[in-house]
Amino acid sequence: MEFPKKKFESLWRKFKASINLFFDKKVPWIYKIIPVISIIYLIFPFDFISDYLPILGQLDDLTVIGGSLAIFTKLARQYKQKNEQGSESQDKR
Repeated sequence: MEFPKKKFESLWRKFKASINLFFDKKVPWIYKIIPVISIIYLIFPFDFISDYLPILGQLDDLTVIGGSLAIFTKLARQYKQKNEQGSESQDKR
């Protein structure tokens, strides 16, 4: 039963990293809209696949949330790396 535990720990670390990036003031607000929209989608009664279908409805919601967090995290990390490299090159001048 090691595999599920390691997978859960990995997902938990990624989730915490996404939360930290969301509250980081250096990340632009336009990127922060991505997870907010996915949460609104989760709460809003309209779904691409209705939640009345036993498994597909919840799978649809999880896919939207997971995908949006992955996209947000990737964009935010790229932005921070780009800005950190830019500030380092300006400091060397």
